[in-house]
Formats: sequence, C-alpha cells, structure tokens
Amino acid sequence: LLATNWLHVVGRLHDGATLPQANSEILSFLEGDLAGGRLVDSAGNPVSPWEGARLVPVNEGFLSRFLGLDPTIWAVIGAGLSLLLIGISNFTSLLLSRSFHRGKEMSIRTCLGASPLRIGRQLVTEAALLGAACGGLSLLLALWTMPVLRELFVLPALENTFVSTRVVVFSFVLAFCCSLVASLPAISLAIGNEGRVHSGQHISRDGRVINTRSVLLTVQVALSVLALFTAGLFVRSLHNALNLPFGITPDNVLMISGPLDRVGYNRADARDLYRKMLERLTLLPDVTAVSPTLSTPYTSYTMLDWSAPGYESPYYSAANPILPPNPVANIVTPDFFPMLGMRVLRGRGFIDSDTMNNPLVAVVNERMAMDVWRVEDPIGKCLLVGGDTTCRQVVGVVNSIRKSVRFSQSVDPWFYVPFDQWPATSRGSAGLLVKTRQDDASAIRAVRGAIQSTDPNLPYMSIGPISDELDSATNRWRRGAIVFGGLAIVALVLTVVGIYSVLAFSMQQRTREMGIRMAVGASRLEMFRMASKTGMRPVLTGLALGILAALAFMRFLSTLLFGITPTDPVTLFVGSLIVILAGFLACFLPALRAAQTDPASLVRCE
Repeated sequence: LLATNWLHVVGRLHDGATLPQANSEILSFLEGDLAGGRLVDSAGNPVSPWEGARLVPVNEGFLSRFLGLDPTIWAVIGAGLSLLLIGISNFTSLLLSRSFHRGKEMSIRTCLGASPLRIGRQLVTEAALLGAACGGLSLLLALWTMPVLRELFVLPALENTFVSTRVVVFSFVLAFCCSLVASLPAISLAIGNEGRVHSGQHISRDGRVINTRSVLLTVQVALSVLALFTAGLFVRSLHNALNLPFGITPDNVLMISGPLDRVGYNRADARDLYRKMLERLTLLPDVTAVSPTLSTPYTSYTMLDWSAPGYESPYYSAANPILPPNPVANIVTPDFFPMLGMRVLRGRGFIDSDTMNNPLVAVVNERMAMDVWRVEDPIGKCLLVGGDTTCRQVVGVVNSIRKSVRFSQSVDPWFYVPFDQWPATSRGSAGLLVKTRQDDASAIRAVRGAIQSTDPNLPYMSIGPISDELDSATNRWRRGAIVFGGLAIVALVLTVVGIYSVLAFSMQQRTREMGIRMAVGASRLEMFRMASKTGMRPVLTGLALGILAALAFMRFLSTLLFGITPTDPVTLFVGSLIVILAGFLACFLPALRAAQTDPASLVRCE
C-alpha cells in the first residue's frame, strides 16, 4: 500500500521481493517526476511532491495498528487507565483497613490451625467476589451510558453487539485481576502479622497501614490533577472554538445539498433546476431568504481558477507550494450576505441586475482584498474567474469569515460571483441556503416538499440547520470536554473518598494520643490544625507530583487542543485550586471530630 496524504495505491510484491527494496525502488521512481524542477521551496531548492509517500504492508500487525491510533483515542485510554489506578488505590486502602481491623480474627484462625496459605486463599476469594461484583456493576453502568456514548462517538458496531461475550469476559477478567492486585498488600499484611497483635507490634502494623494508604492517596491526588488538567484544557478549547468569530450569523438558516452531478444533471440543467427551486422556496410563507452556494463555511468549499491582472498571487502555486492556500470561491444571490449577517464594508453587494446581460462583477472579502491589492482600493479592480476572458469588476468588499475551525487567529480569503453570472467552466456542485422564521421540523418538511416538487426524479436532498455543521466542527473538543470532564469528576470524587477514609482511620488510631495532648493543655484549634495537616500532607505532595506529570505529558495533547497551549498556567492553577479545596473539604469532618475529642471520657474509658 503506497500511502500519501491524499492518495492510496495498492499493489502486490513479486515473490522474493522485500518491502525495503520495493520502497527504495518506487520512491526513486517517484523522485524522477522532479526532472523539470517544477516544485521548489523559498530558497529555490527542488521539493518532492511525494515527500509523505511510504510503503506499508496492508496486513500490518496488531501492534503497528495499535501504536498508530488517533491521539484522541490514546488520551481516552490514558484517562481510563488513570481512573482505574485511582479505583485500585481506593480498593487497596479499603482492604488494608479491613485487614487491620480483622487482626484479632486472623490471630484466632491461626491459633486454631489455619495455615498462611489458607488465610491467603480466603482473602483472595473475598477479593475475587468483590471484583466480580465490580465487573457486573461496570457492565450495568456501560449499558446505562451507551445512549450518551452513541451521541458522542460514531460507533455503529455498538448498536447491537456492545454486550458481546468477549466484552463480558474481558470485563470480569479485568475486574478479577485488578481486585487481585489491589488485595496483595492486605494479604501480605494479614499473613505477616497473624497472631501478633500486641503493643509494639500492633502499633507497627498500624503505622504500616497508615503509611501505605498515604502513599496510595498521594498517587490518587497526582492522577486526579492530571485528569482535571486534561478536562480543563478541553473545556477551554471548546470555549475558544465556540467563541471564535466566524463572521456569519447562522441562526435559522437551513443548508440543502444533494448529488445532482451523480444522477445525470449537467451544469446547465443543474442551474435551471436551482432557479426553479429558488422560485418555489420564495413562495413559502416561512422562508425569508434563499441563495444557492458553492461553498459553505466549516462545511465544504470549492476552489476556482482566478487571477488579478497586474498583481502577483500571494497564494499557493506549483512554483511556490509553501504559500497559503488559494481563496474559496462562492456563487450566490443578493440574499446571501444579509441572510448570514455579513457586512458590506466597501462598495456594494450583489443586486438583481447583476446578470449575464450586464457587466460581470465580483465581491471579495477583506482578507483577500488585503492579500492581493494591499493598500490599494480593490473597488473597480479586474478579477478573472473560472476561465473568464472578460474582466469582472470588483464592486464590494465584505467582512472576512473562516472556512473551518482549525486556526485560532486566521481568517480565510473568499470571493463571490453572482448566481446569474455563473462561470461556464466552473467546477463543483452547488447547494442551497434557506433562511426561515424558525428551523423546526415543520419548516424543514415544507422546504423539502417545495424542493421535491420541482422534479419527481430528484435524488434525496440533505436538509438541516447550518448551525449543526458548527456543532459537528467543534465535536472534537465537545467530546473531549464531556468525556474527560466526566472522568475528572469521578476521579476527584474517588480521591475525596480516599482522603476522608485515610484521615478518619488515622485519627481513629490516634484517639488516645489526642486525648493526652488535650489533657496536657492542647487547644481544640491546635488539634484541628494537627489533623488537617495530617490529611493535607499527601494531598499537597500528590498535587506537586501531578503538576510535574502534567507539565511532562500534556505536550502530547497539543494536536488535540484549540487556541490554548498544553501548559496553560490558568488551567493548571484552577485545577490545582480545585484539588486543594476538595482535599480540605475531605479533611474537614475528620479534623473536626478530632478537635472535639473529650479527654475526660477517654480517661474514663481507659
């Protein structure tokens, strides 16, 4: 398979031929296409048109395909693994606490003759049952969230085969493995301390449990910082994309498109058909404006040959391929600019008299006017479009718009030609834009009926709000914000639960110490500060580790973001602040209980 950025060619190797040999041979053959030196860079050096070409086997192995996954998939996998690690950490902390409280039970079992192997087998069985319960709950949660996943991703294979045998087996095997790994520290602690729960040994085991849970908590906090930072970057990317000034107002504008050229309509027949559609649509009471369009912002666009006599093109050419792409061409009626809320900055827009019987005209946007004519006034300049032999006079300049959501700072050059002066040699298939009083289902049905009535043999025409195309263009960041935001919330909740349980366990084991401290004069505020410091120490340590990890790994997300750097300080600060506040809230209740310890009742209990 010969793959470039726009062309794939499939071939078969001769017997005995190797991929490196074929790669060298075919690339040397392709380089021969440069004999005339037609493509050069800014320094005049030849540039290969096949620079991105490579030979790859069609039956690539699983590892090659896996490593070639889209960065978005890698980011989702990474977020899922982080959430899994947080869950394992919490599960381990739970089992450690249970193991500590079951010390007396394990001692009695050992005295009655239970071997370490039997005790370990019992604990593994308990962990496996918990893992099986978690696997079942995960499948139920997946079924519950499937409607949301289908809206976020294009997953046709999940319609009927999501809960397959392989998925069920994988879920339970993964749950069992995770539960087994999470139970290993608790099993080690139980087997290593059976029968020894007295004084110093008891305190030693107490400290081991607390220290182990603190380490796990530090890991949870670090992973939560990563998840929050990733979610924050996608949320800010979505905000930037949605608030990008496109230069149009697409409210209540429907886009109609269909493959007329694929069902036998030539250019002349298609032009007549569009005229009939315009006549039928303007008669509808809910329709306020109609215009054909050859290009639609953030949907589709067409390039037509053009030139400005006396001025050098500042755009892409075969002689200079490193320049920006050529302007987008559009063929519209006078209603086009008002219906999309576009402003005429100089001169005029199109009028009904701009027909083939009158002088040819064109309108350019502000970006193209600045690129081609620089400081000169473009009004009255000559523009040749689509094989024209007669100059089109530039009669107006409109505001610039963007053709896509790929660049945060640049607008694109466009030029416009009246529909009644459609160039005879133009390429591309036109569509229709219809502005209605409201873009509900009834308006769409009325528009579809009017269109179908123009020709009974008309193919199916796609009709939908143009604003949906903007939503589709920003889906990448919307999906990221929803998926990573949801994972970050779950990670934060699990981390808060972990902080609370670790601090509550620690304070419970230090009850006697706190009673003595208060008996010798420690105030309740000092006890509150001591307890809070105990809980916040792993939080701050995990926060520092999470920030370092974020700065190290977030650069891999640069291709997935929009209008923001992977190391954005505002996002990092807000994520850190959320973690600190969540950690303090988790510490508050155990610290408050510690501060309310009554030393007199503790002494009576002793």
